[in-house]
Amino acid sequence: MKQNNFVSPENIIYNLDPGNRKCADCGSENPTEVSVNHGILICENCAIVHSLLGRSISYVRPIHSEWDDYLLSFILLGGNSQFIKKLEDLKVNQELSVQEKYSTYALDYYRRNLKSKVLDGKEIPIDYQNPNECIENPKNSFIEFEDYIIQDDIKREEEKKKENMTESMINKAIEEKQKEINDNK
Repeated sequence: MKQNNFVSPENIIYNLDPGNRKCADCGSENPTEVSVNHGILICENCAIVHSLLGRSISYVRPIHSEWDDYLLSFILLGGNSQFIKKLEDLKVNQELSVQEKYSTYALDYYRRNLKSKVLDGKEIPIDYQNPNECIENPKNSFIEFEDYIIQDDIKREEEKKKENMTESMINKAIEEKQKEINDNK
């Protein structure tokens, strides 16, 4: 499932879907953040609001960060144009606040459906009555994604620690070698 191939996807993402050049929520130009579990690009201001929703509802990452194949596939299979069209198809009330909109059954379905397409290429049937009704606990519906994110964060921290340890070991070896050279003079 998850591979460790990291890429910087900026050009791919911007050129993949012309809609990606505008924030999916407010329409501002050149968004720099991604809501991974929706596969959409958003601006910094909207990213702040999304991050307050919690990672299980909207996992926000800067577009300029490294992306593995699994996370990148959410954007490749999503995109702003598809997302906006799907909101219309699902009859999501655009007058709802961001918090209300992203906590609806329709958006929970969208997240689960996108994840299903990423994992096994299959769409899931719509399984709710009122698209604008809010879910009591939307975090439960996306808990596996949250687990992946936590594991991904832990792995990145471990990699940073290893890099720092390697760098400090190299610096220490250089210092010791310089000291040895100076002592031999």
